[in-house]
Amino acid sequence: MKKILFIIFSGCLPLLSFGQIKTCDATLYMVNASNDTLPFSYAFVILVNGQNTEGEFQTDQNGKFQFQFDPSLDYNLFVSTNKDLLISIHLKNQTTCNFYVPFNFGTVNLSEVDIVKKRDATEMSLMKTRGAEVLNEGELLKAACCNLSESFETNPSVDVNYGDAVTGVKEIQLLGLSGLYTQMLGDVVPTLRGLAVPFGLNYVPGPWLESIQISKGAGSVANGYEAITGQINLSFKKPSCEKSLFLNGFSDTEGRNELNVIADIPISENLKYILMAHSSFRLAAPDRNDDGFIDQPKLQLFNVYNHLDFRKGNKFEGQIILKALSEIRSGGQKAFDETTDLQTFNHYGFQVKTNRIEGIIKSGWMFPEKPWKTIGIQVSNTIHDHQSYFGKRILNANQYSGYFNLSYLNIIGITQHKYKIGLDYKTDIWNQQIDGIENNRTENVPGAYAEYSYESAKENFGLIAGFRADHHSLFGFFITPRLNIRYNVNEQSVVRFSVGEGRRSPNYLTDNLSVMLNSKQLILLEKLNMENAWNGGFNYTLKKEHSNGRYTIATDVYYTYFLNQIVTDQYSSNEAIYYYNLRGESSALSSQITISNVLNNNVEFKLAGKYDYVISDYLAIKQVQKPLVAPYKLLGNIGYTTDNEIWRFDATLQWESAKSLPSKTGIISNEINIEKSPSIFLLQAQITKQFRKWELYVGGENLLNTMQDNPIVSANNPFSNEFDATRIYGPVMGAKTYVGFRMKIEK
Repeated sequence: MKKILFIIFSGCLPLLSFGQIKTCDATLYMVNASNDTLPFSYAFVILVNGQNTEGEFQTDQNGKFQFQFDPSLDYNLFVSTNKDLLISIHLKNQTTCNFYVPFNFGTVNLSEVDIVKKRDATEMSLMKTRGAEVLNEGELLKAACCNLSESFETNPSVDVNYGDAVTGVKEIQLLGLSGLYTQMLGDVVPTLRGLAVPFGLNYVPGPWLESIQISKGAGSVANGYEAITGQINLSFKKPSCEKSLFLNGFSDTEGRNELNVIADIPISENLKYILMAHSSFRLAAPDRNDDGFIDQPKLQLFNVYNHLDFRKGNKFEGQIILKALSEIRSGGQKAFDETTDLQTFNHYGFQVKTNRIEGIIKSGWMFPEKPWKTIGIQVSNTIHDHQSYFGKRILNANQYSGYFNLSYLNIIGITQHKYKIGLDYKTDIWNQQIDGIENNRTENVPGAYAEYSYESAKENFGLIAGFRADHHSLFGFFITPRLNIRYNVNEQSVVRFSVGEGRRSPNYLTDNLSVMLNSKQLILLEKLNMENAWNGGFNYTLKKEHSNGRYTIATDVYYTYFLNQIVTDQYSSNEAIYYYNLRGESSALSSQITISNVLNNNVEFKLAGKYDYVISDYLAIKQVQKPLVAPYKLLGNIGYTTDNEIWRFDATLQWESAKSLPSKTGIISNEINIEKSPSIFLLQAQITKQFRKWELYVGGENLLNTMQDNPIVSANNPFSNEFDATRIYGPVMGAKTYVGFRMKIEK
């Protein structure tokens, strides 16, 4: 059975209640074609009031589960099936706790059972005060999605770009700004920070993910102060009561091969375990453009994820998660030999060795007599070791991070008024050395936060106001306010506003690791302060049904204004890259419109357009567009699934306008002198064939064979001041094709 999740965030979410609460010791039955009833074992059930998710449950072997609700209100129980469809059971003045669903759609006609719809690949709720775009499994399967960086290829909100032409670094952009300003969460716990930023998108295999939630603008203060442009939460696959084994293999024409193994091992009714393992390697070293540098780095990556889920009745639940990763990537000139060329001027080479361990413990206490009340604890510890060289430049670094969060959720009188308060503590210990010069520091940040939520009785207005206070051991005391407002114009449309402040502690050496791929000096002009910015935004979403399906129109505008930003200045010198605190102004205006339409549950298309105006002041020039950010972007995606779901077809076409390029030959003092890239088109497509217990997929990326000419400046003289591998505006390799399979074996 394919698990359907409606809850955006894992953990202990309260049931909402109005008035007298009734406990229902329920049994879910399956009705077969002969009208015989059988217990519906291990089904996933979601309790919904209006469009608010109020609880998630799983039936036991006998189809039993327990939930609480107010009999005076309207509820729906959504039951997931192996066809990825949802069956809705309407609860109104409920007198029995026995529920019946058809084994096959159309074979049983029960008045209290409605067939709802196939779950959309991308969902946007109208009832959540903080808007989030949810990429479900259907969206993630539109492409190979071997890792997180490839999971956004069919999504217009998040851009993914190569950082250079040598290391394979990829970075995301949200609201026109670098992914540095987007907080990454793993099941609502901060992750992929600091040293993990440059290659972190490669550290999360796509098959491990159940869904991705993208929230633009001000996020919750409960997750910290680091979200400036938004948050991306990665919802990993969870242990279930079904014993199963999932296999996924992948190979492409660039020489990359991958294997994923996911073993779901239930131990007992209250103890469940899942193991996920990943291996990826690329041994080929092609040089298609004959510049002497291999086009993609050689790669060896091993990654493992352990998740133990335990609970005690309906009063306590917990999770223990352990992740471990080891990666070696290397490249440079094809003639480079580490044994003879390292630390010489013979040939240029690079290597990055990474070892990373991350442990997480999550605990939650519930109060069945007061379902709106919960206590939660999150603890995480991470050790990240980075050893690298880039030509003659050596960078070695390690980071220890610790995180603790205690939260308490309750109501003020009635459930229309809720509050969340908490304490957290964050520590980061950095040891960095570049070319023998040490840059060590320790950061300790105790903090406290409070968040108030209001929901009107008619459920057409919502408000979340929060603030947090933190004391940073290096940057002192500061507060972070945030506000989200939602107003439902009618049942089909919603308007949202958000405003909030965010901060982050800079790590200039690894925040922009790609700048190591040139021979310019890296000059720190002054002591760096904390980055600080305000973000405000507006979103309008319309969802309507029509005779053949449904459509969604979403438009938003966000503005980010920096009070301080660490400037990486590639305009002001032809011999050096300067790092300094913002001297002047820096801002980003981002607007987007997305139109999606679903026809007959098997045809889905999406059109999106985006405009990003990102400007900054530099030493030599003021108020110019940031380099390597395309002001205009268009995306079109179409998918078709046959009625029997045996075949799936997907195609995505993107267009990016010209980008400003960093200085190549000298100081830029006039915007007219800034070099521009050409605009580019990118096309990708995939076909999937479903067999009885497995599926085969074949596809291609960059099918128009778009390639950047001469991506490496002065490739024949890599130790000169002119050498630069960071002026990347498009693909450095041509079209590629791939093939893969997915197989799930259930007991």
